[in-house]
Amino acid sequence: MKLKQKDLSYYPSIVVITLGLGLLFGVPLFITSDFILDVFLMSFLFAYLSSAWNIIGGFTGQISVGHTFFYGIGAYTTMLTNLRIGLSPWFGLLIGGLLSAFLALTLGYPLFRLRGRYYVLATWAVAEISRLIFLAAKEQTGGAMGLWPPVYPDSWWHFQFHASRVPYYNIMLILLLACLVTSWKIRYSRLGRNMLAVREDEDAAESLGINTFRYKQIAIAISAFLTAIGGGFYAQYSLFIDPDTVMSTQISVDILFPAVLGGIGTVYGPIVGALLLVPAYWFLRVTLGYSNLHVIIRGVLLMLIVLLMPFGIVGSILDRFSKWTQKEMIRWSSFRSKI
Repeated sequence: MKLKQKDLSYYPSIVVITLGLGLLFGVPLFITSDFILDVFLMSFLFAYLSSAWNIIGGFTGQISVGHTFFYGIGAYTTMLTNLRIGLSPWFGLLIGGLLSAFLALTLGYPLFRLRGRYYVLATWAVAEISRLIFLAAKEQTGGAMGLWPPVYPDSWWHFQFHASRVPYYNIMLILLLACLVTSWKIRYSRLGRNMLAVREDEDAAESLGINTFRYKQIAIAISAFLTAIGGGFYAQYSLFIDPDTVMSTQISVDILFPAVLGGIGTVYGPIVGALLLVPAYWFLRVTLGYSNLHVIIRGVLLMLIVLLMPFGIVGSILDRFSKWTQKEMIRWSSFRSKI
């Protein structure tokens, strides 16, 4: 089966991108403002979350608007295992990731029988129902009052740092790099090629002997695991969670937007999108105050970019580069034939 040319375009070297991100480890040496570090950190977090979403939404074409479910599961698992049994949040992150992967595989059986808009609506329904359940389960989850972990002195074991945000910054950057490498390895492997085949034409992929259900299950399990890790990190960073904070529909939209802006299905698109969207959001919010005007402006800018670059920033650049390369190859072939 022939895939779209834009998906076979040349990609920048993963080594160059990784080194570029690695330079960001030096940012705290020059920036001491907690606010600016917060903006960097949240940019990394949503780049990470969007890259995790991209594995199911971009590589296999299953557009989920319910990833806040896995995000919330990771946050609550990390918090509750710490509160109830005194487990280190590091173990809570892993348990939350594994639990989310298991729930994703379980939900995949009914959800992947749906396609298109029906799948999108089903993922939203799962996330919204889970939010309402967590709101109602006051004794277990704290309901609308939320949960606070015990406060400890700065400690790597307890995953709490009060004197400086730099440890959180470095941890989140390491998680982003790990997610980037994972996404890249999947994209340029046999697994990734089969996922792309599912995205391009599920029926045609089935006719070629590709088990589309299996590859969708693999994608959602990996995506859910990574998303839950992000939720657990946020729980420890904010030291407070409630259903509206970690399980709202807005979180799902914020996870999806960077990939849409940067380029769904590309490895680096979600990162580029997040590094543009999140700082722009905070800049507009600080400049315009706490009115909803910044939300409107951000929405208009996003629509303009989507209209002008339908494949996203990275996707559109790669598409144009691919077309230019094809023209050059044709011209070179024509030149050689005349020699």
